[in-house]
Amino acid sequence: HDDAPHWKRPEQLRTHKRRYKGRKVMLLVRDPRDAIISLHLQVTKRWKVDPDVSLDDFIWQRRGSFQTMIRFYNIWAQNRHVPSELLLLRYEDMRADPEGYLRKMLDFVGVTDVPDAIIREAVEYNEIERLRAREAAGIYDTRRLQPGDPNDPDSFKARKGKVGGFREVLEPEDIEKMTRIIEEELDPWYGYPISI
Repeated sequence: HDDAPHWKRPEQLRTHKRRYKGRKVMLLVRDPRDAIISLHLQVTKRWKVDPDVSLDDFIWQRRGSFQTMIRFYNIWAQNRHVPSELLLLRYEDMRADPEGYLRKMLDFVGVTDVPDAIIREAVEYNEIERLRAREAAGIYDTRRLQPGDPNDPDSFKARKGKVGGFREVLEPEDIEKMTRIIEEELDPWYGYPISI
C-alpha cells in the first residue's frame, strides 16, 4: 500500500523511498498478472468504487493500472538500497513454502526462537480455506476482512489464494501483452514472469 499505487497513474508515483531510509522493510510482491486481477476484484466487489468497470478496461486504464503496478515495482527495485535491510517476499514462493517463509520473516524481525511446531500451527490456522471460513462467519471486527457481499465469493478478501489464476480469467492476447511488458519493462530482480 506504500504510495497508494492503486489510486495513481504511473507518472504520479513518488520515485523515492526516503521514508524507509535506515529501516527494515519486508516487500511483498505478487506476479503482476495475478495482482491486477485481485485489485480489480477489490475495486469492483469489495470497495465497490467502480463496480461496473470490466477487467479488460481496468487492466489498461491509466489510474491503478497494470502499467502503474509495473512502475511501482520498478521504483522499489531502483530504491532497494534505501532501507537498511530489505527482504523481498514473492507471494508465489510463500505459497510454495509457507513455513519456510514465515521463518524467514520472523528471523528478519529478530524473532528467532519460535519452535517449528508453532510455525506449522500458524500456517495451518491461516490456510486460505480457513481464512475464508472465518471471513464468511463474520468473526473479524475490521471491515478490511469482511466480504463486500457474503453471497459473492469474489468479494471475499480471502478468495482463492491461487498462483497463476490469471490464466483462468484473462484473454490470451492480454496474457501475451502483459507477459511481454513484464519481460521488457519489469526489473529482473523480481524474477518475473515465472512459468506456471
